[in-house]
Amino acid sequence: MTRPKGESLAEVNLLDLTPERVAEWEDVGERVVIIRPLPKTRGIKRAIDRLLFEMSTRRIRLDELGSAAWHLMDGRRTVAAIADGLREQFGEAVEPAEERLATLMQYFHRQLFVEFPGIDDA
Repeated sequence: MTRPKGESLAEVNLLDLTPERVAEWEDVGERVVIIRPLPKTRGIKRAIDRLLFEMSTRRIRLDELGSAAWHLMDGRRTVAAIADGLREQFGEAVEPAEERLATLMQYFHRQLFVEFPGIDDA
């Protein structure tokens, strides 16, 4: 679904969005490991972001639920469809699926692991 430029993540229904993975990642066993991307900022903010990047964990190992959600993010499924896929895989253990997935998607977005086309990241 295409959104007008300028809308922020807080202004839209997250369940209607289609996340796209943008971070590098690999499967390690049955888990996904995300390689934290370098910050894309400029100027003074870049220096601060770079310092924070150097001090942070560079490889993020997802748990079983996070790994399953990551695999379901194929650039075609909405967050709601990903929640349905998690429900099929984990049953009631994933409930409340939409709330848990929304928290995970917001984290992925803040960490620059995913983008939502049409959403202003500023």
